[in-house]
Amino acid sequence: MGWGDWSVYDGVKTIPRSPEALMAEIDAAIAALEYARAAAAAATTTAADEPCPSPPSPPQQYDARLADEAYREGCAALAAGKLDEALQSLQISLSKCPPNKTSALAKLRSLISLTSHQVHHHHHRPPPPPPRRRRRRDRLRLLLLHLEASDQSRFK
Repeated sequence: MGWGDWSVYDGVKTIPRSPEALMAEIDAAIAALEYARAAAAAATTTAADEPCPSPPSPPQQYDARLADEAYREGCAALAAGKLDEALQSLQISLSKCPPNKTSALAKLRSLISLTSHQVHHHHHRPPPPPPRRRRRRDRLRLLLLHLEASDQSRFK
């Protein structure tokens, strides 16, 4: 077995920049694998199982259209600076996104992670420092005016 046969990086296209992005990709891969296994198990029904009447199917848990609408609302809320609303919409989008949409799931998880991080920092941010009475530039102007006034009065 030679070294050129296989590498752990064969399937890697990009390396995530943050641990949150890596975890989102891992979660998406796990969800896709679980979905594929469940679909394969459902497809391998035997002939003996066929005659039994199947129970009515439950309402569809995933809805790509609703997921897309919630995603758009979340992005609009992010653009407007409404972090709590954005987080809620993105979480709805994640819950409605079909598991076979792995890249969308990874993107949503990453956005949710970033948004929740921003919400946490926004709510726990210390108050801004009190404004300085005069900036350095203003103090220099006042000093120059004072010097000019004192120079003019000295020659009178």
